[in-house]
Amino acid sequence: MKNIITLCALLLLAITSTIAYGQTNRTKVVKFKRGTSGATYKDAVIRGETMTYVLGARKGQTMEVKISALENNAVFQIKDKRTGKYLSGAAEGEDARKWKGKLPSSGDYQIVVGGTRGNASFTISFEIK
Repeated sequence: MKNIITLCALLLLAITSTIAYGQTNRTKVVKFKRGTSGATYKDAVIRGETMTYVLGARKGQTMEVKISALENNAVFQIKDKRTGKYLSGAAEGEDARKWKGKLPSSGDYQIVVGGTRGNASFTISFEIK
């Protein structure tokens, strides 16, 4: 009986931890105002948290992403949601602050923002031509 109670307690702890972790990673869809080719957002992430921006674009378009933070501690990676691959210059471990390039495919791209140390308040801009 004691083993069953211990097992239940561990399962409850695991489920609670998973739910809490999932709530720290937020997502926003990037929207451009009518007649414009870009958008800018101000946001913040706390240590260990990420903010994912989702942006739809077409193959061959040029996308530019820039991020700035008061303490220079916000970075991003760009992932092609359709292929699951990161874009060169903004891949995992490359910690980009600025990226510009032609998009390899049509569909959604995920721009994942995180902090390099501590909490990060940032401004991020997107432009597509």
